[in-house]
This record gives sequence, C-alpha cells and structure tokens, in this order.
Amino acid sequence: MKHITKIEYIDDVKCRVILDSFDVLELDTFTVSTSPLKEGEDFEDEVLEGVIFECDCIKAQKESIKYLSSRMRTAKQLAKHLAEKGYDGKIIDLTIDRISSWGYIDDASYARTFIEYRLSSSKKSWRAIEYDLKVEGVEKDVITDVLSEYERDESERALEVAQKIVKDKRDEKTLKRLQGSLARNGFYWDAISYALKQLGHEEDEDWNE
Repeated sequence: MKHITKIEYIDDVKCRVILDSFDVLELDTFTVSTSPLKEGEDFEDEVLEGVIFECDCIKAQKESIKYLSSRMRTAKQLAKHLAEKGYDGKIIDLTIDRISSWGYIDDASYARTFIEYRLSSSKKSWRAIEYDLKVEGVEKDVITDVLSEYERDESERALEVAQKIVKDKRDEKTLKRLQGSLARNGFYWDAISYALKQLGHEEDEDWNE
C-alpha cells in the first residue's frame, strides 16, 4: 500500500508524485491526471506500478518518435535502440506495437525503400540485397513478400551493373576487373558469365580459375 502525500503538476508534460515514504516520482502529467491517483489517498502497489509503467511507455514512445524522425527504421532497430536506452522487454514490445499501429514503423515499406535505393545506387546483386535486408532486421516473411513484387533476374541485374562499371571500355583488363567486382557484390558465376558475354567477351578457362 502506498500513500500519496502530494501531486505537483509542473507543466503539461511532467509532474511529481510524492509518497509518504519521501520517495518522489517524476511522471507524465496526462497519465497521472487521468489515473485514479489522488492526493491524501492510499493505493495498492499494483495501481501505482501500473501508472509508472504507462508513464515509462509514454517516455519510450517519445524516444521512439525522436529516433524515427531522421529516417526510416526497422522494428528490430528500434527495439535495439530502446534497449540501449534502458527500457525493459515488456515496454519495448508494447511501444513497438503502438508505434507500428500509428504508422511510424512499416518494415515492408522500409524494405521497398531499401531495395529501390540499393538497385539505383549500389552494385549489389539481388542475393546481396536480400542478405542486407536480413542484417537490417527485416523479418524473413516480410522480405519474401516484398521481393515477390519485383522481377528478379540475377543475370540481367549483373549486366545492368556491369554496364555501369565498364561504360564504353571493353578491353580484357577491364573485363577481368569487372569479374572480380561482380563477384564481390554477390553475383554467382552464371550471372557474371552472362554479363561478360553480353559485353562481347568470349569465355575461356583462365577466367574461371
């Protein structure tokens, strides 16, 4: 049982709840004002703990919106950020559910934006882009669903990247360097070979060594 000695409303955001044990709690003004807490009354521990929990959730929500304001993030990235700020798992899970329902987090939208950016500004293969999405924390089923929206031809992607790399050059030295570049960006040999042939190189055994 806790006795509320005084409630001081500092402003529209913050208030102090003073207990008879001389503990002072800084809580969210709106949450406290709409809670059953009243000055001079006693409350079960569970009631006060519930108000404190809701105030912590509101703090986590504000921290989340601030974190998400600079760019899109995945739910996993947000969870990691909140954990680093000291929030426990229950608060993190509830916060992510609320933030997602408000449209601040949408992993499918994040994946589409990520893919479009990688396709236009990187030399990555489709396979490498899919791997990077997993590293970013996008769930496997979300990745699968979003990737199904694209025509993914790894050979054509390799050719597109190859053309950007070599431009008008077709000498053997340039094409051999191209092979290495495509391999480092996640393309398998079949796709690399296709791109090289389209650029006019006739495959020989030395290139497979």
